Amino acid sequence: MTYHMPYLKIGTDFKINDKFALAGSFAWSPIVKAKDEDHHLLVGKMCTGDMDGNAYMINLSAKYKFTPSWFLKGGVHYTKIDVDGEQYQIFDNGVPIGTATQKSESIQTSGYLTVGYIF
Repeated sequence: MTYHMPYLKIGTDFKINDKFALAGSFAWSPIVKAKDEDHHLLVGKMCTGDMDGNAYMINLSAKYKFTPSWFLKGGVHYTKIDVDGEQYQIFDNGVPIGTATQKSESIQTSGYLTVGYIF
C-alpha cells in the first residue's frame, strides 16, 4: 500500500522554565490517495486498488535538562489513515475477474526516549 497525503499542520513549543519544555503538533489531510497492489501467486491473479480518504497525525514531546549539557527527551507519535475505493482483479493471463469495494484503515503509534549531551 502506498499513500500520498499533503497535510495541514499546526504546532507549538512551550518553554515552561529553563529546564523543562513541551512541544506538540496536529496534522490533518483531507486528500489521502492510496494505491494497493496484491499478487496472488497460488491462484494466479493480481488485484490493484485505488482509494481516497483522510488522515490525521499527533505528535507530543517533552525535554528536561538535568544540567546545562545533559538532557532527557521523550515523545509519542500517532497516525491514523482511513481510505476506501475500488479494487480491480484480473487473472495472470489478462482475463478480468471483476471489481470489489475496498476499505483500509492504518494506525501507527511510536514512542522514543533520548538521553543526550549538548557540546
